[in-house]
Amino acid sequence: MRRGNGFIGSFGAAIVTAGLAIGLCLAWSADAQPQRGEWLEVTTEWDGDTWHVDSPHGYEIIGFDSSWDWPNFPHWQKEAAFDGDFGNFAHPESGDIPVWVGLDLGEGVRKEITGVRYAPRDGFEERGLGATIKGANEPDLSDAVVLYTNEEQRPSGEWTTFEIDHPEGFRFVFYEGDPAAGTTEVAALEFYGLTPVVEVAPRRHVVVAPGGQTELGPVLIHEDYEADATFEWFFEGELLEGETGAGLMIDDATVEQDGTYTVVVRHPDFEDPVAEFDIVVRVFEAQAPVAGVLGLGVLAGALALLGGMRRTRK
Repeated sequence: MRRGNGFIGSFGAAIVTAGLAIGLCLAWSADAQPQRGEWLEVTTEWDGDTWHVDSPHGYEIIGFDSSWDWPNFPHWQKEAAFDGDFGNFAHPESGDIPVWVGLDLGEGVRKEITGVRYAPRDGFEERGLGATIKGANEPDLSDAVVLYTNEEQRPSGEWTTFEIDHPEGFRFVFYEGDPAAGTTEVAALEFYGLTPVVEVAPRRHVVVAPGGQTELGPVLIHEDYEADATFEWFFEGELLEGETGAGLMIDDATVEQDGTYTVVVRHPDFEDPVAEFDIVVRVFEAQAPVAGVLGLGVLAGALALLGGMRRTRK
């Protein structure tokens, strides 16, 4: 049996937009690698003229397009973050967007991001404050999720390791500088991951009209784990007997079904639940805003009054 992944806690209903931190993370300054996952291996080398990239699995480096004071400092391009040299660093052109650097793992590939090793540029350590580690699956990164936010100044010249515990898989993983700072200056960067149990998490917020039908989920499981994954569904903390599928159907919705549902995902290879998601369901009819109704009433009254005034003038 594999060591338990230590995932505890749930993903609250308030987490409905990309860019919110929902992973459990621990950071310390040491040369240790993350406790879970394998290095998503990418190495680079500068030959004095161009960057050479090597990745056994074909991962591609993504991020800003030009280095600071381009083309005078070409060795400060995004590839510099992966050369393992604490003395060199990736530094985008001033005002360049995006101010991030990371990896594209390839079409059809998703990894659960389990950790990151990072070192800031020497002498500019404070520019790492507010930086985030994000994962995404859409090519335009519109669904990016924050996996870690750096709230402390980290030392240069050595690795700082961030442990990340988030059950979803991602194609894209990247380090993004604080937008307020407008820069990303990374001396060294390594990402770690493993084959995810959960490939796609369910929507966290669902609205359905009375009498309507909707499905919660389904939670999509990676094919390597799909056969043995099990599911438990709860409503307001009470186990829903017999509901053991990856999704949960609500038929002929009533207000009594309005509330918080929870799905717990287990797999025999892990001691602890591999994922737990809260899904808030709201059962109500869409109505015109009160202000709009009042506004229409006032307008109707005004028109009636105006009509009466006109008739009086005749």
